[in-house]
Amino acid sequence: MEETTKQTDNGFIRTFTNDKLIITVIVIYAICVMIQEFDIESPVITMVDEFCTVIFVLEMVAKHLKYGFKGYWTHFQNVFDGLLVLASLPSLLSYIMPTPDFSFLLVLRTLRILRIFKILRVFKDLSTIGKNFLSAMTKCSGLFASYAIIIMIIALICCSLYKTEAPEYFGDPFASIYSIFRLFSVEGWYEIPDTIAQRIPGFSASFARFFFSMLLILGGIIGLSLINSVFVDEMVSDNNDDMEKKIDEMQTKIDTLESKLDKILNELQKK
Repeated sequence: MEETTKQTDNGFIRTFTNDKLIITVIVIYAICVMIQEFDIESPVITMVDEFCTVIFVLEMVAKHLKYGFKGYWTHFQNVFDGLLVLASLPSLLSYIMPTPDFSFLLVLRTLRILRIFKILRVFKDLSTIGKNFLSAMTKCSGLFASYAIIIMIIALICCSLYKTEAPEYFGDPFASIYSIFRLFSVEGWYEIPDTIAQRIPGFSASFARFFFSMLLILGGIIGLSLINSVFVDEMVSDNNDDMEKKIDEMQTKIDTLESKLDKILNELQKK
């Protein structure tokens, strides 16, 4: 890739792959978006907005010329930037070709705000963080799937038990799944058992409160804590591997030094 880069490195590529230029454009663009969100309409602001978009597109083209299609899309930071540019391209359609006045185009227009995320390129470790995140997601996929299955099973049980008493929470399986997910998130969990307890008498009300409290402890507190700890451990596993490798290398050097010292001591004793 280095040879290809040197051969295709020209003025256009050097200009639009310059981080200082792109970061400056991002800052200007963020200011424009902020002004527009104050409902201040100005042809100058709109022109600067679209000019920044063109700069982002040219940056993407320049990087494709520099690294090639495969080289560009195999780098996490380039994938992140490229997807943001592609997602915001519809904002330029009205200037290039006539477009029908569909409401979804207005939604696509708002995606231009995502381009501000390109400022994350300032953080040079973003690529490493992204790789560790994807690796952790892959390694924890079985754990996530198991947790999702547990939520679904509990949701179906609750749907069967409290479908009549609390139809707003457990009226159908989808509503029930959302309610259990909400319960496991801890926020406002007490609203569900309190609502059910108000609608059923005596022991059943106490059982409902106890049942959902146990679900909160097992699924919300213990379950989420377990998933969080495993995920964080996988995120930093590369760092742990590096530390273990360095420790092993240090131990090997110590062993080598000890063996040399033993030889020296043996020779001194012979003399």
